Parts: sequence; C-alpha cells; structure tokens
Amino acid sequence: EWSRLEGLRQNRIDQLAAIDAAAERLADGSDAVCTVCGGPIAPERLEVRPEATTCIDCAQQQSSLG
Repeated sequence: EWSRLEGLRQNRIDQLAAIDAAAERLADGSDAVCTVCGGPIAPERLEVRPEATTCIDCAQQQSSLG
C-alpha cells in the first residue's frame, strides 16, 4: 500500500513540475516550439496538453520507439 501511495505522490510531483515548466515556456515564448525538431507545436495540441514539448509528429515517433 505504501509503495502505491508513494507512486501516486511522485506522479503528482512530476505533473506539477511539467506544469511549472510549461508556464516558464509560455513566459519566455518558447511554448509553441518543438524541442525535438524546432518546428511549431499546434495550438490545438497545447490547448489539450499545455505541458507538451513536442509537435505531434515527433511525439508519435517517440512513442513508436519506446
């Protein structure tokens, strides 16, 4: 039970860190730039996943690799 709760706690910490990082990217204007290819991240993707750091094409490539 303890390890399950610790996993949930760590997941929340990771989510909050991703939100903080997204807020920093928004503040410095780099929120719509893919960190892999340097291309634009679609506004629709950022609306659904504001923590996204990659465009949909790069995200799909990464998920097929891992």
